[in-house]
Amino acid sequence: MIKINVIGSGVVGYATGKGFIKRGFDTTFIDVNPHKIKEIKSEGYKACSAEEFKKFKFKENDNVVHFLAVPTPTIHKKVDLKYLENACAEVAEVLKNNTAYQVVVTRSTLPPGTTRILSTQIENLSGKELGKDFGLCMNPEYLRAHNAVEDFDNPWIVVVGAHDDKSYKVLEEIYNKFTPEIHRLTIEEAEFQKYVHNLLNATKISFFNEMRIIGKSLNLDTDKVFSLVAKSAEALWNPRYGIEDRGPFGGVCLPKDAQGFLTWAKEKGHDLTHLRATIRVNNRLRKHKAKSK
Repeated sequence: MIKINVIGSGVVGYATGKGFIKRGFDTTFIDVNPHKIKEIKSEGYKACSAEEFKKFKFKENDNVVHFLAVPTPTIHKKVDLKYLENACAEVAEVLKNNTAYQVVVTRSTLPPGTTRILSTQIENLSGKELGKDFGLCMNPEYLRAHNAVEDFDNPWIVVVGAHDDKSYKVLEEIYNKFTPEIHRLTIEEAEFQKYVHNLLNATKISFFNEMRIIGKSLNLDTDKVFSLVAKSAEALWNPRYGIEDRGPFGGVCLPKDAQGFLTWAKEKGHDLTHLRATIRVNNRLRKHKAKSK
């Protein structure tokens, strides 16, 4: 039997736990906020404090999964792991007091290598051994804040970075109830994939915002223009475009048009930071490629 504990009941944790409950899993929400616990209980779900969680007891044949869905804010330009470290300490206490196999799953956006470092903390605090006494996975979330419950319930992709086969199979059994399309990666690959996912979204928004400034200065209908770009530009309609390892962009059009538009915009009084950085990165890659020959 699989028992699920969702540690952290914010947007991600709440959507995650509610989705598992809907699929019939025995799920408990754990949170440090007593008001949040009371609110979740009022909806008919199981919820408890971190102190109560540390006293949990499981049967020998239970498969227990701890989904860590606590915040990882960026403070002073650096990822703050204090909430995640606290959650890992709580999980370590539960591991110490039980012999049932347990899988620890990070859901937060984390720099590559973080989940494995945290697993060492869990080993040290619990006296248990990774791969023997407990499993480890990184399961990135792609939930939109305004639609998180529905997004989790109907995933367009599920990625599981797993330490080993045993860890993966437990999560595979869970997510098979949602979708047959589960993509397995290493833990570090899953961490990196989530960052690339978010950064691509940020890059696309910044690019079109920069182009919108130019369009508006010319009194153009940028909504109409960008809608057509979404249909004409292969980078938007071909998922494979640009992601293969073929080096810097080249050919007849892209280098000359990037530089030509940048110069034209500068003459018009516009500083296109995004485009300038794109050209700079591409030129650096071209020099690196030339040196490696």
